[in-house]
Amino acid sequence: MAPVPSSTSSAITLNINGEKHHLPIDHRTTLLDALRERLDLTGTKKGCDQGQCGACTVLV
Repeated sequence: MAPVPSSTSSAITLNINGEKHHLPIDHRTTLLDALRERLDLTGTKKGCDQGQCGACTVLV
């Protein structure tokens, strides 16, 4: 995996449903946005966009 060039991003590995995903990702990216926008896993919904309503809850 190539190094991530910016100090505001990191390379992460997510194990989701038994499958590993390697992502260079910005530090400000939420888990919800990584799942929905980077991995196209849209089952988790974005409700209030503040984390208050619980629609974006994921099991970790």
